[in-house]
Amino acid sequence: MTQKRQHYWLRTDFENAVGMWGALGSTIPRPTVVDLEYPKTAEQVVAELQLRGIDLRACAMRHILDHRSTCIHEVRELSPDPRAAQWERRHLDALADWLDSMEIWTPTTHLCALLNVSYHQFIRSYWVAAARFGVGRPFAAPVDLSQLVIVVQPPARDDDYARIDFYPKGTGIISEEVTA
Repeated sequence: MTQKRQHYWLRTDFENAVGMWGALGSTIPRPTVVDLEYPKTAEQVVAELQLRGIDLRACAMRHILDHRSTCIHEVRELSPDPRAAQWERRHLDALADWLDSMEIWTPTTHLCALLNVSYHQFIRSYWVAAARFGVGRPFAAPVDLSQLVIVVQPPARDDDYARIDFYPKGTGIISEEVTA
């Protein structure tokens, strides 16, 4: 049985990417939402999960906290007051997994699922294109694909993700499978 792929930005990949921020250079501003300090407030949780590809809104957060007894186990212990709830990594990741299971995704995450690419690989390739070609905005939500060409290569194995790369519009891309 094939395990369901998770298309949002998983914890390990997110923390590795945030740790690599310096490699992008100081020319790209780092938003305040990008930090690994916990616990977080409900507002910070919404911002982080939006960045990670989960379409959580402040109004939904209030609903989750109001109905936490029917929600995931890890969230039950949090305060129902969004201003008082202190979210640790385990709370945040359990909520992300729960919302992912219902495909409560941002448009970019839906695109990742459609293209069969991981969110991490999508974002990493987007950052590379932004740094290499000066197109796009890393850590921007939603991502700006208006000046980019998307190239998706099928996975080597059926149980793997496809590979994605971005190039500036106007780049001549020729598929290796095209024959004369």
